[in-house]
Amino acid sequence: MERRPRRTFTLEFKQNLLDLIRIKGVKATQAAKDFDMRVELIYKWLRDSREESQADNVGDKTQSELKQFQRRLTDIEEERDILKKALGIFTQPPKQNSNL
Repeated sequence: MERRPRRTFTLEFKQNLLDLIRIKGVKATQAAKDFDMRVELIYKWLRDSREESQADNVGDKTQSELKQFQRRLTDIEEERDILKKALGIFTQPPKQNSNL
C-alpha cells in the first residue's frame, strides 16, 4: 500500500472545520470522509481546542483573582497607615497646660 504524502493544514482550515462540527452539527466521521482525512486527527484538534479554551478560562480567572488581591492589599495598606498614625497620636505624652 502506498503512503500518502503528509499534508499540513492551516490554522484557518482547522478552525473552519471545528466550527463546522460544533456549530453546524456535522459528525466528525462525516467531515473526515468529506475532506479525505483521518477522524483521529479531527478528534485531536477538538481535544486541543477544548484544552486551549480551558487554559484561557484559567488564565482569565487567575487575572481576576490577581486584581482582587491587589485591591485588597491596597485597602489593607491604607488601614495600616491609618493605624500607624493613630498609634503615634495616642502614644504621645499628654501636653501640660501652663494655664492651670
